[in-house]
Amino acid sequence: MTKELVSDAIRLLLQFKPSLKLGAGQLYVTALQHAPKSVLRSLYAHEIGPSYILRGIPPGWEPYTSVLRGCHRAYHATFAAGGKYIIAAGMSDNAHIIKVWNALTSTEVGSYAGHEGRITALACSEGASFAVSVSQSPPSVHVWDVITGVLLGKLSELEGPVNKVQILQGDGDILTTGNSGILRMWDPATCALVASHNLDKNYLITALAISPDNCWVGFGSIDRTTAIWQLDASEPARTLGRHTHSAAYEITFTEETHNMLISLADQEICFWNRADGTLVRSVSLLPRTKDLALSPDGVHAALVSESSNTVAHSVQLYQLDNCDLLADLTGHSSQVNSIAFSADGSNVVTASSDSTLRPWDFSTALKSSNQITSNEVFTHTSLSGSETGITLVLLAQISPDGWIATGGLLKWLIFSYGEWRQWS
Repeated sequence: MTKELVSDAIRLLLQFKPSLKLGAGQLYVTALQHAPKSVLRSLYAHEIGPSYILRGIPPGWEPYTSVLRGCHRAYHATFAAGGKYIIAAGMSDNAHIIKVWNALTSTEVGSYAGHEGRITALACSEGASFAVSVSQSPPSVHVWDVITGVLLGKLSELEGPVNKVQILQGDGDILTTGNSGILRMWDPATCALVASHNLDKNYLITALAISPDNCWVGFGSIDRTTAIWQLDASEPARTLGRHTHSAAYEITFTEETHNMLISLADQEICFWNRADGTLVRSVSLLPRTKDLALSPDGVHAALVSESSNTVAHSVQLYQLDNCDLLADLTGHSSQVNSIAFSADGSNVVTASSDSTLRPWDFSTALKSSNQITSNEVFTHTSLSGSETGITLVLLAQISPDGWIATGGLLKWLIFSYGEWRQWS
């Protein structure tokens, strides 16, 4: 029970954070009015008292854990340091900026604003000692401190735009690829070029992944082929196969078997056997898959799909072995641009053009089964003393979306983000 209680307490603080930052300690008690059915609510139900403005009790916590702001038109998001941080790229005051949040507390801990153009790729070292960001206009790769935002160096000798970037496990070397099919390795301390290897693909590299043991590199290219290469080996890369509709834009190695999972930009995910290069199975997806992320164990996929006449505002969670739709994460008011799983697969983060990022608890999303969404707003009623039968009301209650309702002397005040509204 202790674990569940701690989890509930964290969710309560995150969900009611906008109001709790503005009010006194007693608001923690009034927040319980809106807490869902949980260990926390059952233990402290006697503290709640009568409810005047609450409509119903939610069956469980909402799938999203918080709403992160600060990136206008956020277009890229990822977890870092094993899920400890969330890093996102977007706009701020007409400048391209990268923001860093503590994933547990949803508190902003750092930022970096050194690029002139749109950030097209991000990677963070395993220990979060440094991050690498890529921009193609003009071509640049920056290495910077995750917390302080201090520029540590810039990669030179790029020889053209960089499309993909990865970092070897253990805060190791930086790997980059570009339009010419050459893999380059860089020392993060000096930003100097260490080695380069021709992947035998004179094409733009569209996807890049490193196995957890730092031994293998998997990549996809614009010619729709997917290949694998043993790092630092003299043998050439081995082509696994060619996809039907388009090039792979996401590649990962599963945690247990290290078999490669390749997600296609259009309609397909393929599972390859790394040892013999055979296709184990393929999974058909909806057409026009805008973005897709795979769980580390290769069991689940989170994807944004769109039809020809709609913009995707939601994210679908699928079970890959049978293609079952498990949950539909709704709440963003504009297009979802990026999805990522945490290293342990317990959380998903989405970045949207509505200028917000939303971390989602994966297990809660599955339990909710489309019953709870992150835009759920509880109905409030403006009450006067005559309506409640009370002539002197001294209480405060808050809703999950940050509204505070206070009552006293026949007056009800609703407070939301700096604006008071009064009913009498």
